[in-house]
Amino acid sequence: MRRSRKQALEWAGRNCGYRTRRTLFLAGIVLSLSACSLAQVDRAGLSGLVTDTSGRVLPQTQVSAVQRATGLQRKTLSSSRGTYDIPELPVGIYTITLEHEGFKSLTFVDVEEVIGRTRTLDATLQVSGKDERVEVSASSALMDRNMSAVTGYIEKEQADELPLNGRNWASLTAFVPGAIDTGGSNQRTIRFAGRGLDDSNWTYDGVDSTNIVNQTQRPWVRLAIPLDAIQEFRVDSLLASAEGGGTGGPQLAVTSPSGTNGFHGRLFEFLRNDAFDAPVPQWASNGEAQQPLRLNQFGGALGGPINPDKTFFFVAAEAYRQT
Repeated sequence: MRRSRKQALEWAGRNCGYRTRRTLFLAGIVLSLSACSLAQVDRAGLSGLVTDTSGRVLPQTQVSAVQRATGLQRKTLSSSRGTYDIPELPVGIYTITLEHEGFKSLTFVDVEEVIGRTRTLDATLQVSGKDERVEVSASSALMDRNMSAVTGYIEKEQADELPLNGRNWASLTAFVPGAIDTGGSNQRTIRFAGRGLDDSNWTYDGVDSTNIVNQTQRPWVRLAIPLDAIQEFRVDSLLASAEGGGTGGPQLAVTSPSGTNGFHGRLFEFLRNDAFDAPVPQWASNGEAQQPLRLNQFGGALGGPINPDKTFFFVAAEAYRQT
């Protein structure tokens, strides 16, 4: 049946609208998947191979990971090839348990998961008997078989113990491989692997924070956040993975701490005052009165459970005042 010119135009319009909606729908899916991929940089992962003592793979082995601080539990089953994978784990210390019918259960304790990396933890199960517990040191070397990036990690203990001028967390990035500090140990002076300052890509809890700057210091300071609001951070100086991808330079990923099943907090204040300074000799001051100085840096943090093992809170604040 022939269509009139008007009918043909109406049919084409409806068809074009359908194609446009379909294109927009597919584009939305792609953007959603891209957002999910970016969010992975603040998490960790666990993978490995399960075998018996003769080297044969053990499919359908139940693998569970329990985070010590929050009680978070994730489970999976090994595949027909004996491999397992638990992605998107919050950073922290875990207890890993593997169970298979007819075999002894095997438990790894103090397994440390660090930001942006997948730990490989292979296991060999023995024929049935009493349970066996294997302890793994939390400081054991991380085996990441999925990446070849030149990486440096800074953990909370390092941030707490190392002296930091002005509690500036970015000073610690000078200690990672590939860092170049031209003096000052701050975001104005630390570059990586010969790249420019503008080549660095920053993420906080997986969210792109490259253009979040301290307005009082213009574009030189990014992520001016309290030191207590950092659980750990990672710097990939070279050969970063595609999931970072914000720039062609180094990737700096910071993750925040979480509340735990116990209440934890701290208060602090650092101060300088001319009342504590030695008097300036008259010959050095040319008879002028000593200038007053009042400098206070203070703040605190608090975290704890709202609903134990399920919901937690954490808050941190810091201020700097100088006269």
